[in-house]
Parts: sequence; C-alpha cells; structure tokens
Amino acid sequence: MKKNDKLELAQWAVDYAIKHGADQSAASISRRRNVEIQHRDGKLEKIQESTSNSLDLNIYANHRYSGHSTCDLKKTSLEKFIKEAVAMTKYLSEDEYRKLPDPELYEGQKDIDLEITDPSYQELTSEKRVEIAKQIEEMAHSVSDKIISATAGCGDSFSESVKVHSNGFVGERIGTSFYAGAEATVEGEEGKRPEDWYYASCRYFNQLPAADFLGKQAAERALKKIGQDKIKSDKMIMLVENRTARRLLYAMRRPLSGRALQQKSSFLEGKLNEKIASEKLTLIDDPFIKKGLGSRLY
Repeated sequence: MKKNDKLELAQWAVDYAIKHGADQSAASISRRRNVEIQHRDGKLEKIQESTSNSLDLNIYANHRYSGHSTCDLKKTSLEKFIKEAVAMTKYLSEDEYRKLPDPELYEGQKDIDLEITDPSYQELTSEKRVEIAKQIEEMAHSVSDKIISATAGCGDSFSESVKVHSNGFVGERIGTSFYAGAEATVEGEEGKRPEDWYYASCRYFNQLPAADFLGKQAAERALKKIGQDKIKSDKMIMLVENRTARRLLYAMRRPLSGRALQQKSSFLEGKLNEKIASEKLTLIDDPFIKKGLGSRLY
C-alpha cells in the first residue's frame, strides 16, 4: 500500500468513527518487515522473516477511551470493526481527561530529516545476516575453553506508518533498525553455569559494532561471573551499569511522557519548576537527535 493510500484509508477510518458516534478518533496504519537470524553452537538455528500490515484505532466517546487494532485493511471489514469499536467504548468508565491533544500543539512542527532510515537497508542480504551471526558466535566460543554454549543473533526491521487525528494532526514516519549480539554460558565452579550477554542496536547498519567485538564482550562478561556468590543483605552504595540504568529510570520515564501529562495520569502533573529528584540527576529529552537510537547498548 502506497503512502497516499495509507493516508486516505486512515482519514476514512477516522471520519467513519466520528460518523458512528465517536467524539474524537485517531488512526495509524503501518507496515513492518522484521528479519531475525540466530546461530547456536556452530549451527544455524533460526531464520525468520515476517511482514505485517495493521491499523490501530483510538476512540474517544463521551469521555471514554478505547484502543483497537486489526490486520484486515479492507474497508468492508473495517466498517463493522469501527462500528463495534465505537459501540464498545461507550460501556467503559468515564475519564474527563481522555481526549486528543490540543490542536495548537500541532502548530509549528519542524520539517527536519532525523535520518532514521538507512538508505542501504535493501542491500543487506540474507547471506550477510547469517555470516554476521556466525562470526559473533564463533568469536564467543574462541575466547575461552570454558565456554559451554554460545548463541548469537542479529536482526533488522523496516517500518513505515501514517497517523491521522480527527482534530487536525497528520504525520508519517519511515524508519529502520538493526541489532546484533550474543549470549554465552560458561563452566563455573561446583557445577554452576554462569551466563551473560551483550547486544547493540542502532538505526544504520554501519553503526553496528564489529561481530568480533560483540562475541568477545558476551563471552568475557559471562567469564567474569565465575566465582561470584550471593552477599548478605545490607544498605550500601550501588554502582549501576549503563545497560541496567534504564530499568531504574523507567518508573520516571512514563510519568514524564507527554501522553501521561496531557491525560492527567502522572504523579508529576503540576510539578513544573519543582524539585522532584537529586540535583545530581539530569534527564534530557531531545526529540531532534539524528539517527534516533544512536548506538544504544543494552
């Protein structure tokens, strides 16, 4: 389905929802291709590719809200789907803050290429993907004779979507992402089998770390766990590794989201210019960082 066809269908879905009783509605239509390769202990274990199309529909009716999704994009099927979605929404509990953002917030959108689409995506072959996973796994095994098992994987996705709001917003997005890494299990003391992993993800294929680096990191992290033991419970200063820190910050990230604040579901509502954490903590939300994911390690 071409971009203009997606926009036309999303606009039609929004209008159809309004026609059948919704006060407001938002529709997004997306197409996504995912490829996943896995290599384990010298053998190709998994090759998986999938392509999906979907429509996500949000209904706002009488201060009630519901979200719905379908993979059937034929209008004849969507008519019944949308009618039932609107009808079911009216049975839900009221929430006076459930509504689309103020249209004034759509004004002044910057026309910036955030470079979240790798133009060379189509050049990546299945043979290349398999070779990457194989190299990562072989390197993990080569680090030490204590490596019992290693599983390496790589994958990528290409997605394109459009979004339409009944109160004026229209947007589109095309993006790519890539990941690669490995998990390793080692022979420990007293029959124990410590394990660890190392993965990287990014927007552009050429941003991925080298296969040898990824395999080595996974193996070395697992080897460092040999001899580790539990310690007694106590109050101590704790150092948090960067790949783990995001899990601790997750409790703050969601309440700080625009959606949570706009719908008054955040405990931080009304806290603007108030101190909510240590002065040593700084969080920066910059939506204009080019290439999105950067080279996030996790």
